[in-house]
Amino acid sequence: MNDSDKYLTDEEAGRVLRRSAAFVRRLRLRGELPYIPGRPVYVDRADLEDYISGAKIGEPVPKPEPPPTAAELERLREEADEAARQCVLRKKAQAPRRRRATSTQGVAPGVGVPRRDTPKR
Repeated sequence: MNDSDKYLTDEEAGRVLRRSAAFVRRLRLRGELPYIPGRPVYVDRADLEDYISGAKIGEPVPKPEPPPTAAELERLREEADEAARQCVLRKKAQAPRRRRATSTQGVAPGVGVPRRDTPKR
């Protein structure tokens, strides 16, 4: 590989990316693409390849899992039924909760009750 192949100008890097030279310049100025300052500005081909590999979004889509067999479905249903049964048994074993006091217990008569003879605004 020649030195001329190793370093690219903005225009050449833009052709590799299939973008404009201005796009490559913006990448450089944002610090996303390392470069060698000068006139003309050069971009190392290895740095450009690193940018391309880092710019990829997502990962390969994995193959979907095969649907569960009838035996697996039955086992899952039994596990769910057992978990529900255990939950009901735990609730029954708990001590009953105390009832909350109603709003009228412990309150003096007429306190907190709006008067009916005053009009509402």
